[in-house]
Amino acid sequence: MDLLFWLEQSTLAQLVRVSLYPFVQIVHIISFAVLIGAIGIFDLRLLGYFPKLPIVEIAKSLLPLARHSFSFATLSGFLLFSAQPVVLVANPMFQFKLLLIVLAGVNAVTFHVASFGSMKRWEQHTKVPTSARIIAVISLFLWVAIIACGRLIAYS
Repeated sequence: MDLLFWLEQSTLAQLVRVSLYPFVQIVHIISFAVLIGAIGIFDLRLLGYFPKLPIVEIAKSLLPLARHSFSFATLSGFLLFSAQPVVLVANPMFQFKLLLIVLAGVNAVTFHVASFGSMKRWEQHTKVPTSARIIAVISLFLWVAIIACGRLIAYS
């Protein structure tokens, strides 16, 4: 807890609270919107939507965008957290949001380990494997739940 008190009293946290909070919150929301858009389109393609769009090309275009926007969301999220870490760390919605983000990361790693390497074959010879489609459904569910938890933090 000492670290949280220190963070809350830091110059950075005071700057965020006093003047940067609205700007940082906008960056956080836009970063999540871009992240969810990129991941959502990729997941929907795995589920059979947009069949004329090549999966490999979508992955090349959207997954780097998702990684960059996740980085911005993480940085802006940390700045928002720094403004009131003592309160947030005790908030069940905040805790649940962090858990869901970890699960979304595990889900993404699972996809990359189990399925990513075989994507070219899906377009040429077979449909998307059931395991990849299940991962896509889980991904969509997790990211929607993460957004919901983010909104509910203010009401918990």
